[in-house]
Amino acid sequence: MSYLRSSLRGIKIPGYVQHARYCFVSQYRRGAHSFNSGSQLDSVNGTQGQPPISEKWARPPNLNTRKKPRIDLLASDDPVRNAQRIEILAEGNLLEDAIKFVKDTPPSKLSVPVWNTLIKELCKRKRIRKAYKMYTEMKRRGFQPNAYTFTTLLNGMAEGNITDNSINHAKALVESMDLSSEVKVNPIHGNALLKVCSRANDVQSLKQTYDTFFQRGKLVPNNETYTTIINSCARHEREGFEFAWKLWEEILDVVAEQKNKTNDGYKYSTSRYDSNHNKSELIVDDLLVCAMIHACKNADEIEKGLRIVRQAYGIGDNSVEQIFHLQMSTKSLDGALGLCIRSRAHQLGVEIFDKAITKFPEMKIDIYNFNSLMKIYIEANKCRNAIDVMSTIRARNLVPVRATYDLALTACRILDEWGTGKEFFEELRAQQITPDEHMLNMILDLANSNKLGDARRVFWLLDQIEVLFNETDPELKNVNFVKSLLKAYEIASEHSRKAPEFERWNKRRIYLKQHLQQLLPETNTEYDSRKRYSNKEWRYNKVSEKFR
Repeated sequence: MSYLRSSLRGIKIPGYVQHARYCFVSQYRRGAHSFNSGSQLDSVNGTQGQPPISEKWARPPNLNTRKKPRIDLLASDDPVRNAQRIEILAEGNLLEDAIKFVKDTPPSKLSVPVWNTLIKELCKRKRIRKAYKMYTEMKRRGFQPNAYTFTTLLNGMAEGNITDNSINHAKALVESMDLSSEVKVNPIHGNALLKVCSRANDVQSLKQTYDTFFQRGKLVPNNETYTTIINSCARHEREGFEFAWKLWEEILDVVAEQKNKTNDGYKYSTSRYDSNHNKSELIVDDLLVCAMIHACKNADEIEKGLRIVRQAYGIGDNSVEQIFHLQMSTKSLDGALGLCIRSRAHQLGVEIFDKAITKFPEMKIDIYNFNSLMKIYIEANKCRNAIDVMSTIRARNLVPVRATYDLALTACRILDEWGTGKEFFEELRAQQITPDEHMLNMILDLANSNKLGDARRVFWLLDQIEVLFNETDPELKNVNFVKSLLKAYEIASEHSRKAPEFERWNKRRIYLKQHLQQLLPETNTEYDSRKRYSNKEWRYNKVSEKFR
């Protein structure tokens, strides 16, 4: 057989013979022929039980040697198919190939939508500089950008990484639209420019842009315009609140003006016109109201914020007229509760929560609304009600977060309920939530405040804390937490002199005493200043029973 192979090695086998052999082997592998391991073909030269000789000879076609077609040859005469090709390349993380595809495609097979698709995919992946270069290349090749081109670029700048020159680039882009006779600036472009200013946290540029394009210009602001500006003003507290309140009064004036003219519900249209639209509609929605509530809360304008809650949702002070009939959301409810927490109007906060559940049964209360309610109860010295909220959370199949357990442990600490606090601590550890120093301080105070002198609470909690510290390696910078932890180790050392854990806990106590002296150098505790105490000393080696 080896002689046969060597004799055929130099002979060129025709292509149809190779194809027939490949088809035969393929059918054999699929089971079309019933060859057995004991057949005559397999028993040649003692190949019993080994793969058939025919299968050894078979060689599947090498698909990797197939020549890869050039990308520019894939261009179609239909620009729509070329745009789809760009989307396919972008989804496969082949943006460079998509750029090469557009550059190598003849201009006759390209169109403005094809360039827009490339710019959109670049902006979607935060490659704003490359998108701007493609915009320049598009104009250089004789394609005139349309309104969608500018909208895509401006939105990409607003959602991408903001730099010092982002506002200047965005303004230059809008100014180039003013110079164009084919593309005019519309409210979508103005809102995108406002988003860039808002992301850059530049209130002055925000005010200037609004004054240039919406006040003295031809653009009519809509709900997105007001929401963008007011959200940005809310981050600047008193400085931004004056401008935000001025806009809110402007909104109320527009609504009142249209209410006198039309009575078709609560969808109001402004009386201002622009060159691109016959009539621009202003719709006051929940997002706009939430932004204004947030601005009032940050500026400590609680009365104005509660008044807006009444105007929008009909909840709160009955002396205020309800102007809008909006569906309350969890975000707006949390904003209203935040106003009550800020002003310490605890009873009003509970009433707003109860009325919201009754008036808006379709609203799905989330865990953050219950967190605000628990905080109201704790500040009102109604910690029992705060603990009962946890039962309501479980009944609604909501998953508590770290802040929820923090509030629950705080309520247990105030009521001195060790059993309930222990259950909450075990529950949060079962959900793999890492407690912070404040939460550990609450549970430590519960364990240390045992008046019966029973140290088993402290023993159990210290075991839990040491397991936690082996996982997280904390920095221990909170003085109150270090004091509580030191007190726990002092109790453990005092009640475990005959226990095997005494030496370990006593070492922890000495280390904490020295570490506390480093945090409070004015105390009289003696420590070796030449020694550097590392947080890694908390890590405990169970084999050698020594610190690492």
